[in-house]
Amino acid sequence: MKKRMWAFALALSVAAGAGAGEMKFDRMSITRAPKVKITEGRWHMQGGVALTLFSRNPDEKPLDIQASEIVFEWQPGEQPQKVDLKGNVSVDGEIGTISSQTALLDMTADTLIFTEKVNINSEAFQGISASRFIYHLGDGSIEMDDMVTTDTISLENLGGESEAQDPMLLTVADVTDWQGIIPAIKAQAASGAASPGKRLVSLLPEEARAQFNAMAADAQLTAGMRKDFVGQLNKVLQRKDFYDAAAWEGTALPEPVQALVNAKPASGPDLIKLNRGLFETAFPQFVARKVTP
Repeated sequence: MKKRMWAFALALSVAAGAGAGEMKFDRMSITRAPKVKITEGRWHMQGGVALTLFSRNPDEKPLDIQASEIVFEWQPGEQPQKVDLKGNVSVDGEIGTISSQTALLDMTADTLIFTEKVNINSEAFQGISASRFIYHLGDGSIEMDDMVTTDTISLENLGGESEAQDPMLLTVADVTDWQGIIPAIKAQAASGAASPGKRLVSLLPEEARAQFNAMAADAQLTAGMRKDFVGQLNKVLQRKDFYDAAAWEGTALPEPVQALVNAKPASGPDLIKLNRGLFETAFPQFVARKVTP
């Protein structure tokens, strides 16, 4: 068993240094695989599988994959050639979230091919279905057969461009200590007294709040999970009710933050700047400072 597991890891590492024709993904983590059968050149995982493939480019969002069955196949001494996904397939990556009944990740051709009841949801496209969807991982181009939209498509977002983010909103890089910020927020949220952390968690969208409460304090967040968490924090930073006097009672607010509190901005850049300053004040050792000294 150890020999076969090592062979699979070796296949990935060989691919990582393969040069021309090297595959896009060089590492993976498996979150759930109830049943696994390993034979020469083949891993067959069943029972509702969840795993993440990490790109060679650390700035690129990983592929979070779920399916009833996932099969890796490769030749000895070579990179995995293909990954078969079967049953309730869901793939979340740079393009958005794509679901289908079957899919094939072709490592050689650098493509993801979805078939059977394909649905696509992304920033640019909401509610698109197709009989077949091909995503070219290299250049980001897509091909579809029998495309149907179940919702309107914004012509402004047709090119995939999204509105520029306010510079005061958080980015993944702004969180300087991912191992520390989660337990720090959880500790405040669990206390009986009002606190910034308790206020923050209470304002998270319901689903995000449930996910955060269920998360272990020492959870190792993937790149995709970090991006999603920052997105949820930014929703709170755009709320006009984030500041609550009781939550920040006893916390010395820096002069720029106190000035914004006194100004009581109801929307726009000043509101986001105020909330960013409050967040920095509450968790100064875990986040890059843009408002506070």
